[in-house]
Amino acid sequence: MARRPGTAGDWMVMPLFATAEADWLSAFGINTGGGGRLLDLSGADQGRSVPFLRPEELFDDPELRGRGAGLSALDRLRVVELRTRPTGFSVVAGRGDALERCLPRVRGNVFGGLLGSS
Repeated sequence: MARRPGTAGDWMVMPLFATAEADWLSAFGINTGGGGRLLDLSGADQGRSVPFLRPEELFDDPELRGRGAGLSALDRLRVVELRTRPTGFSVVAGRGDALERCLPRVRGNVFGGLLGSS
C-alpha cells in the first residue's frame, strides 16, 4: 500500500481509484512478513474456521477492544496497519449494486464509501 512518508494509514489507495469507475473499496486481506490473513473488520464472519484477522485480536486490554468497536472501518484498518506493520493489503472495489452481492465480511470492510465523496 502506498503511503506518504511519516503518515500511517493515509490510504493512498483511495486516490488511485479516483478516476476508476468504482463506487466503494473494501479491505480484503493483509500481508505481513509472517504470511497473509483475511480481514474481518466488522466481525461479520464470527464462528467460521477461516483464520480472519479482527482488530480486537490485536489487544489484550478489554478497554482498548471496546474503543476499537466504536471506530469506523477505515479507522479500524488504520489500527491494524499500525499494530501489524504489513507489507501490503488486498482490496476489493466495486460499483453499482455489486456490494449487495458480496459476502457480509466484504460489506463490513468497506472503507471507501462513495469514492466521489471520500
